[in-house]
Amino acid sequence: MHKPALFPLSGLAYRHTIARACTKTLNKMISILGCSGVGKSTIIKEIVSLEDQWVVLEENVNEVLEPLSNISFDSPYQKFIATQERFLERDILELNQGSQYSLFDNRLTEYIFYLLHHPDYLNRIDESRMRLSSSIERIIADNRIRSFYLSDSIDNIEARVISDHTRSRSFWSYFMEHFFPFHEEWHSKNGARVIPINDRNPKEIAVEILNAL
Repeated sequence: MHKPALFPLSGLAYRHTIARACTKTLNKMISILGCSGVGKSTIIKEIVSLEDQWVVLEENVNEVLEPLSNISFDSPYQKFIATQERFLERDILELNQGSQYSLFDNRLTEYIFYLLHHPDYLNRIDESRMRLSSSIERIIADNRIRSFYLSDSIDNIEARVISDHTRSRSFWSYFMEHFFPFHEEWHSKNGARVIPINDRNPKEIAVEILNAL
């Protein structure tokens, strides 16, 4: 497997990422990140059970993909850029108008990661970054967001994926091949706090996240 280089955000965006960890604001926004099957939904439910003021913004990719399905594009790359732009714009709208207590389920910087690491467009990373630079800057610059990356071993995650029949996990094999080896590292370098899952109680993890705000 070809491993693309990590592309941490640089310059102003990177400084905002560092500052975000040190800034306290009245508004609170949580971003829960991690690969499919790691247990994001379970932890989010525990957070809401502990503090019910949180408004969960689910991943819900069809909300973006379905309106684009009938639009013609000049090339697959143009469709890719338009799709990622819609994902980022959706989150920026939530940042501008959303709840004081917003909880993002695998959104925000996850879309930036996907934009910069899609295996079909590794030769166009600089172009992709330039095209959506204002959206990237807007999300990275928001110092209300606290990002947490849920981490576990590949064996534990695969076991959950196999045993979970409540939803489709068709993207998992593609994700494992192209993204898993450096997914956690990229998010960590770009401001996310890594939370080990292992066999810990989900409520314990939720408490750790809330205490870190």
